[in-house]
Amino acid sequence: MPTRLLLALVLLALIVLAAPARAATPGPYLEAEGIGSWLNDSRNRTAEGTFNAEFQRGRGWGLALGYDLAGAYPGIGTGRIELEAARRRSALKKLDFAEGKLPATGKVAIKSLMCNTIAEYHEPSPWVPYVALGIGYAEVAISQISAVGTPFIAAGKDRVLAWQAGGGIGIELGDHLTLDVGYRYFATLQPQLQLADGSTFKMEIGSHNLLLGVRLKY
Repeated sequence: MPTRLLLALVLLALIVLAAPARAATPGPYLEAEGIGSWLNDSRNRTAEGTFNAEFQRGRGWGLALGYDLAGAYPGIGTGRIELEAARRRSALKKLDFAEGKLPATGKVAIKSLMCNTIAEYHEPSPWVPYVALGIGYAEVAISQISAVGTPFIAAGKDRVLAWQAGGGIGIELGDHLTLDVGYRYFATLQPQLQLADGSTFKMEIGSHNLLLGVRLKY
């Protein structure tokens, strides 16, 4: 493990251990997130058959505006509701045909707007585990994709329904500041895009996402 990463983890552990337990209080919050994204290999369907696409590791960002229910609404539960906007981008690595795999170039960018509900478990500790579920819509945009220099998929975009689920841990660093470390599985209905010859195909979208965020409660 790199020395800098080890020192950062030790410092974070000391901060968490030194932080006193805090009672949850209701109120609005703003969260900024950095995202590491891994798009699943995509099975794409055309009128004449299928082909697969493999992607490199991607990255993105997110911004959420929400409200912490805390213990003020026992009829609803303990947790948060939020509206989250995010953007992820991944570069294509290979296209896989029946004849074999070919190196490919191009990018897929996904913008999403999600309504999330987060259930939290509070105990006498600054560590707050949670599970999350969200639904919304996504815009899937693809740049021109070429295989060994030959255009294969035309640039285009489509808007589809999306969902996500996951969990994580909130680490309370103060009365108003929380570090959010989490995981989300994000997927959409299949967007319809175009090949370079003008014919259409449907693309599978699903990704594993690691999230590191900072949440500021007002």
